[in-house]
Amino acid sequence: MGVRSALERATHRIVVQRRMPPPFSAARIYVSTEGGLRYLARTMADADPVLLRLAEEVVRPGSTVWDIGANVGLFSFASAVAAGPAGRVLAVEPDPVMARLLRRSAALNTGHAPVEVLPAAVCDELSVARFHVGRPTTSMASAPARRPACGPRSSC
Repeated sequence: MGVRSALERATHRIVVQRRMPPPFSAARIYVSTEGGLRYLARTMADADPVLLRLAEEVVRPGSTVWDIGANVGLFSFASAVAAGPAGRVLAVEPDPVMARLLRRSAALNTGHAPVEVLPAAVCDELSVARFHVGRPTTSMASAPARRPACGPRSSC
């Protein structure tokens, strides 16, 4: 087992409240290594600078934003601040652990666009399928890759 895997295993139940970086510092989110080790970094500005820059450049006051595959909500809550009280944000996240964190984060944040959490997977066709959220384990490293149940071009 590598150092990264050992860290993820040792910290996977730790949840920390973090303040978003400027210009989104009006929002706070709950993070966990379930969403990635980078969310425990010293500064949230380093977690995903490209995603934060996208929210800053694209989202305008009053915008409606859909964040498909929201993870811990970095883009969702950056967008909520950018959209302001007249905006709306829908965070779509199929992982129940991440969806719970998103709901906790949504309850923390007021004064900007509300973030609604939809715990669902998104696919390119209408269907009902079993969705498995893989957690990093040593047994998964040898598991064969499977085609998604909901379509050949899908990422669900």
